[in-house]
Amino acid sequence: MNFDCSHFVRAGMDVAAAVRALFPKISHVHCKEYLPETAYSTRYTGEAGSPCDIMLDTLCELGFNGVVSAETLADPSVDPQVAAAEIMAGINKWKERYKVRAV
Repeated sequence: MNFDCSHFVRAGMDVAAAVRALFPKISHVHCKEYLPETAYSTRYTGEAGSPCDIMLDTLCELGFNGVVSAETLADPSVDPQVAAAEIMAGINKWKERYKVRAV
């Protein structure tokens, strides 16, 4: 199952509780956050306490060993390479905190 925390946030659900409930089925996750205050409402910056951060922290606690991918629906006026670099920087912040290595 692919777990995308942005959908749970948009529905007003607790991300950590959803991860725990669905953990046995989760094999893939999207690092994409829902930001209702912006027209192009997704990104991941790696900020502690953000919905993606909560999702990744909870997965790490539970021993997740699946695929983590990034997805953005960036503002079309922003260079896609810039948007991708922001997301990768966010993932790298999280990886450094947990000493996670990419394979």
